[in-house]
Amino acid sequence: MNNQKVCFYCHSGTKYMPITNKKGEIISLHSICQNPNCSVNLTMLALKKRKSTLNLKKRIKPTQKKSRLGKGLAVGLVSAVSMFYACTSLAQIDTSVVYTASSTPRQVSRIDVERTETINPVSESIHDKLTRYALKYDIPRQELWQLVGCETGYQWDANMQSKAIYTFDDPKHGIVKGTQEKSYGLAMLHAPVHTELTMSQIKDADFALDWIGKHWGERKQLWKNCTEWHDL
Repeated sequence: MNNQKVCFYCHSGTKYMPITNKKGEIISLHSICQNPNCSVNLTMLALKKRKSTLNLKKRIKPTQKKSRLGKGLAVGLVSAVSMFYACTSLAQIDTSVVYTASSTPRQVSRIDVERTETINPVSESIHDKLTRYALKYDIPRQELWQLVGCETGYQWDANMQSKAIYTFDDPKHGIVKGTQEKSYGLAMLHAPVHTELTMSQIKDADFALDWIGKHWGERKQLWKNCTEWHDL
């Protein structure tokens, strides 16, 4: 039913008139223009307009669905092509390089240890070196990370000296009570004891990590405090 009180054709007043079916039964009330020269059925026009709008929406809706489907197919095709090129690129990557530096331990899979020989030691971070030597000596990286971190106070400085203070004198090894302990590097090797090693070797990151790897079976005696602390 149209509630229009003024005809939008001639601007005359309107009134509601009963609409009957073929049997003479009233089925609705329509708004009719009172101007005899117009007499437009405003309700009927409104219903036709609404029906036309609904039909238009029905015609547009499938087209829009088709458009969205086409867009989805296009996106899927682009993704598939991108994945294809990504896989192709990965197949061509030179596997001789390497790792991304991280300040926290990460899980690594077991790989061919021989490839680590192609890595440039100068460009590696301490954490990359930890990964490399863990693989080389088949040591769980988490355990190697914990040992070296504990020994260096998690500073990872290959040149650092132990902060411990001697509580005894040992003239034979030049140890004086109250002085700073002469242990250095990632392995915290005690220089007065390891007289067979030079200071350059002790403070070299690769040498220290390699030394730890070679003596991993003796870790509970060589690094007693840290192995007990981390249950290594």
